[in-house]
Order: sequence, then C-alpha cells, then structure tokens
Amino acid sequence: MQQLARVIRLIPLAGLLAAALVLMAGLPCAEAQAIRLPGRISKGRPAAAVVPATEQQPEESTEEVGEFPVFLRPFEARAVELTLADKSLLRVRLADETIDIATKHGNLQIPADEVLGIDFALRQSPEVLALLAEKLEQLKTGDERVQKAVGGELVAMREEAYLAVKKAAESGDPLLSPPAKTVLERLRRAVSREDLAAMREDDFVITAETKIAGKLTQPTLKIETQQFGPLDLKLADARTLRHQALRPPGETQPEIAASADPGNLTAFESQIGKVFAFTVTGTAAGGSVWGTDVYTTDSRLAIAAVHAGVIKVGETGVVRLKMIASPPSFAGSTKNGITTSNYGVYRAAYQILKDGEEE
Repeated sequence: MQQLARVIRLIPLAGLLAAALVLMAGLPCAEAQAIRLPGRISKGRPAAAVVPATEQQPEESTEEVGEFPVFLRPFEARAVELTLADKSLLRVRLADETIDIATKHGNLQIPADEVLGIDFALRQSPEVLALLAEKLEQLKTGDERVQKAVGGELVAMREEAYLAVKKAAESGDPLLSPPAKTVLERLRRAVSREDLAAMREDDFVITAETKIAGKLTQPTLKIETQQFGPLDLKLADARTLRHQALRPPGETQPEIAASADPGNLTAFESQIGKVFAFTVTGTAAGGSVWGTDVYTTDSRLAIAAVHAGVIKVGETGVVRLKMIASPPSFAGSTKNGITTSNYGVYRAAYQILKDGEEE
C-alpha cells in the first residue's frame, strides 16, 4: 500500500514536468528562455540580495515583472528604452555583456541578455553634495529667518534635495530634524510623487526572475544608437531602463485597420512619420531586402517581416510599420533564416514595429 501511495503522489508531478517540456519544445528560442523556474540563480551567483518577482505563467502572452508586464512575442534581447534625468527618452541597444552590481552579500554579474529593467540610484556631483551639506548645516542655526530662507533654497533644488532632506528629517538630531521635516513637507507639495520616487539610494536590476538591489559598479553603460552609433552613458544621467517589449499595465496598443500587402513601400515614401498596418504572409523568397529592422522602401515586406521576427515563413499576420527618413546606411544581417544586405542612404525607409514599441 505504501508503494502504491508513492506512485499516486508522483503522478501529478510527472504530468506537470511533461507538460512543461511540451510547451518549451514548441516555442521559439527566445520565448523558451523566458519561461524559467522562479528564483533560479545561475551557477556561481549567490542567492543573496534577491527579491523574487511575480511567478511566471507560461500559458499567457504577457508576464508580470514587478509592476511591468513583459510582452514575449517577439523578444529582442538588449533592445531597451532609457529615461534620462531630463525626462527625455532614448531607444538603444545595450552593448555591455554584463551589468555588474555590488550587493551587501557580494558582487553579481547579470548577463545583459537577461536584463529587463534597471532603476538607477541618484548620483550627484561633489559640488551638489557639498552645497546640500552646507544648507543642512544652516538649518541647525535655530534662526527662523535663516531656516525659512534656506528651506526655500532647498525646495528650489526640488528632487535633487529630496534624499538629503529626508535623511536629515529622520536623523533624530534635535537641531536638524524639526526644520528638515518642515522642508520635507514643502518638497512633497512642490514636487510630484513620481519625480520623488525616482530619487533612490540603491540601483535595482530587474530580470524575469528577480529584482536585485545594490550599487552598479561600472561608471557608464555602453549603448548603441541607430543615430549616433556606440556611446558611453554616464549613470548619473539615467533614471530608468526598460526593455522595449515592456508596456505599463493598462496601456493598450492603438488599433490600425490593416491593408493588403503592398509588396514593398515605395508608394509610401512621401508619408514620412505615418504608421501603417498590412496583412502579410511571411516568405523567404521572391525578393530582396536591405537593412535590419529599418529597411529600404524597395525591400519586400513579406521577407523583411520574417527577418524582423514579427511573423514566420508561411504565417499570416498583421505587420505594423512606420515610414521614416533614410538613415545614413542600412546594415544587413542574418536573422530568423533570412539574410539581408547592406546599402547606403536611400530615398526613404520603413521601420517594422514590434510588440511594445510605440508609434
């Protein structure tokens, strides 16, 4: 009877493992990689300083990573969107092989291919830190007129002063804490909650499995941009990084009526900036393609869509694209079984939009 009970208990586990193998066998490589056992840490990495993210649900097309859903179809590693300190957005590709972060339990190297997001800590220049220390020292004078004037100067610094004032308010210093609390209240009224929340002491690196707190040890991020080529981005200039396949909850993609496959986009060259949708059946033959993700207008759309990974050969789907001005050059590559060619500047170009990309 004990042996029979053991067999009965094993049946559900065996069924689950078999189902998982079947699911992963039918998925493309990038999607299979996104379905992982929650909490798994790669060999050689300590399990410390790791906050588990929401558990993966392979049967869904979107997954939760913290508060952000991951759109897995398609998923191009290292294609990210940066929010800079001036609130501008920059779409780039991560060129670093790893993101290095020091935690209180040791140093970690996170493969860049696995990074879905980074929340950057506030990094201030020595001059700003010295100015904040000077102003906080002046708050301790006990002179109400001085405290009011200094408080106004700190509020004028807005979010740059927030962490220092917050720390002073929580210090317990009888001379500093009370006036700092008054300034903190004024800051919270003057600056939006979103802007204050972006002021953090720790960096957070987000993957599909974990959220890791610590301090990034590299002084810059190596990035590649379509417009300017390779660049080094100072961490002090960055606020957040999110994979381009991520979309905040509740945000929906606007629907565009799909037209028939036009073959190529030469007839649309005068409509720069406009977004179109076409019903396309993927193919690997019957035309030529120049570029990668951004293609010359005479490139055959049905082949370019397969190359970009938005549909497969023989699959019919809606392909969204945006007409854009020609870049200085088009770089060919081999992706998804399709090889495209290099080309110089052309009359115009089109960019194939992937899930999670805005128009």
